[in-house]
Amino acid sequence: MAVKIAFVIDKIDYKIGGTERQLLLLLDHLDKKEFEPWLCVFRYSSWMEKYKQQYNIHYFNFGSFFSPVSYWNLYKFARWLKKNQFQIVQTQFRDGNIVGILAAKMAGIKTILSSRRNEGYWLNKTELFILKLLNRYVTGYLANSESIKRFVQRVEKIDPKKVKVIYNGVDFSYFDNLDTEYKELRNQFGLQDDDFVITMIANLRPVKRVDVLIDAAAEVVKTNNKAKFLLVGDGEEENNLKTLTKKYGLERQVIFLGKRSDIPQILAVSNLGVLTSASEGLSNAIIEYMGAGLPVICTKVGGNEELVEDGVNGFLIRPGDSKTLSGKIAAFIKQPSLVEKMGQESARKARQLFALDVMIKRTENYYKSLLEQEL
Repeated sequence: MAVKIAFVIDKIDYKIGGTERQLLLLLDHLDKKEFEPWLCVFRYSSWMEKYKQQYNIHYFNFGSFFSPVSYWNLYKFARWLKKNQFQIVQTQFRDGNIVGILAAKMAGIKTILSSRRNEGYWLNKTELFILKLLNRYVTGYLANSESIKRFVQRVEKIDPKKVKVIYNGVDFSYFDNLDTEYKELRNQFGLQDDDFVITMIANLRPVKRVDVLIDAAAEVVKTNNKAKFLLVGDGEEENNLKTLTKKYGLERQVIFLGKRSDIPQILAVSNLGVLTSASEGLSNAIIEYMGAGLPVICTKVGGNEELVEDGVNGFLIRPGDSKTLSGKIAAFIKQPSLVEKMGQESARKARQLFALDVMIKRTENYYKSLLEQEL
C-alpha cells in the first residue's frame, strides 16, 4: 500500500515562487505506486480550484493565530489528519510549519517533517519562539542547501543530524532544442542581434533587491549601449522599479516582462543571469540560469555560494553592491570567451547536482529511511 503523505502549506496561487514550484514538481513526480500525496492549503486562491483534482488539494481556513476560530479549525485539521491515517506530514512556510506540526502531533502522526528553505527573514521573534517550542515534535528537517542547514542549527539550535539537505531539482530537458524560438523571442523583445542580454528572474519583492540591478544598469549603459536587461516576474515593487527605471532614462534598456511561463526560451536569448537578493535559500532562478548554460552574478547569501563558485561559473558580490555588479557585467560584455567558458561550467555543474530525477530519488529514499526508523 502506498505511503500517505500530507503536504501542508500556507497558500499557493498563480504567483508561484521557488518553494511552491519545487513542491509541485515533487507532487508530480513522486512514484505513485509507493507514495500517495495530499496537498493541504490554509488560504483560498482561485489556483486551488483549477488544480484541485490534479494535486488532491484540501482547503482548511486558518486566519489569525489569535482568533478563537483558528483553534477550532486546528482541532478539525488534526482530526482530519488522524481520520485519514497519514504516515508522514511535511510542512513548509510559517503557518504551514507552526499549525502543521501542532496538528500532526495532536493527530498522533509519528513522522513529522519540517521544511527550511530560506534564512527565516519572514519570522518575527514570537513566531521563532513558537517554532522552536514545536521543534521537539519534529522527526526531521528538509533543507535545500548546506547554508540553510547551518543557519537553522545556529538560530533554532537544531541537531544537524536531524537535517537532511536535498538540493532543488530542475527538468533540464526544457532547455534543449530551443533554436527555432530564438529569433522570434529576440524580435518580440526588441533585441538586436548584437545586444548583450542580462536577465533576472525574481518576484518583484523588496527582499529581491531588483533596484540594485537597475542602479547597476544605469552605470553599464554609459559605456555599453548594447546592454539590455530583462526582468522576469511581477510583484508589489513593480511600480517603484518602473519609476526608478524612468528616473534613469532606461525605458529602452530595461524591459519588464512580467510573469512568464517560457523561462527556458527567455534564457536561450540571454547571455548572463543575475540575482541580487538580500536573502535566499537555494535559488531556482540561479539553477535555471546554469541549466541554460549562462554564467551567473549573484549575491553572497544563503545557498548561492553552493551554486556559484566565484571566478569559475560566475561571480559573487555583496548584497546592495551595485558598483561591483556593474563592473562584473561590463567585464562579461568585453570578454565573450569568459561568457562561454563560465557558461559551460554552469551547465556541467547544474546537470550533475540539480537534475530533477536526482531530487525525486533522494527525497523518496529519505521518506523510506524515516519510516524504517519508526518500525
